[in-house]
Amino acid sequence: MTAKEPSGSALTSGATAVVNDYGLFRPLDYLLEYHSNWDAEDDFSSKFIHESFQIIGPQESMIDVGGGPTIYQLISARNKVKTIMCAEYLESNRQAVDKWRRSEPDAFNWDTYFRHYQKLESDIAPEATIEEMKANLRSKITEFVLCDLNDIKTIPDPTRRFDIVSSHYCIEAICQNDDDLVSKMSKLINLMRPNGYLIMSSLKDAKCYQVGDFNFYAYPINQDRSLEVIEQLGCKLLKVETGPAAHDRNYGGTFSVLAQRTG
Repeated sequence: MTAKEPSGSALTSGATAVVNDYGLFRPLDYLLEYHSNWDAEDDFSSKFIHESFQIIGPQESMIDVGGGPTIYQLISARNKVKTIMCAEYLESNRQAVDKWRRSEPDAFNWDTYFRHYQKLESDIAPEATIEEMKANLRSKITEFVLCDLNDIKTIPDPTRRFDIVSSHYCIEAICQNDDDLVSKMSKLINLMRPNGYLIMSSLKDAKCYQVGDFNFYAYPINQDRSLEVIEQLGCKLLKVETGPAAHDRNYGGTFSVLAQRTG
């Protein structure tokens, strides 16, 4: 696969005006834009996710909500959970992850990420090879389901609850205002069992994010307000960190949260 450099500021690089039509979203364009070249955002997110799963004890189940075509956020989870459900709105994104799970030759190559997590895990799994890590994760990804946080029934079985809810760079793509933020966050937290964990990342103060030739809408989430909402919805904040944005992105950085549901 040929990598490309991030194409810079979406509003000044010749891309179209901001859109909110996910029929225009192309998984490969997203992967090339954000995951073909390791950068400071990757350093931050991998460290936060690794350290969060060090805090979390062994669990039965995890749901990854709105993960798009990515699997980097699942690598550390394989050490702590028995099953992972990938819950994603776009079928094309679900198919991209399933291609990787089935080791198809045209699947996106995540080896750079596995090598980095291998270094992070050297003290807990010093003998693990990248191939062993990949095989372990593939065995844990057991379900792919449609997930729509705009729907009353977020996932097909609304009665299911999970020990861990993972959601990275999803909420800002589907919120329109503060009431919407509260509603979407409530749906995420309602997927958790009592005492379950939320591990989440968001773009901070975003205008949009670029995928190929399109600028996709993003709600400008305020970090302090987001943390306030999480606490108001019955969660205790365990770990919060603020990360950088790559050069010329249309957001002011990122932030990640590990929280535990108290009720």
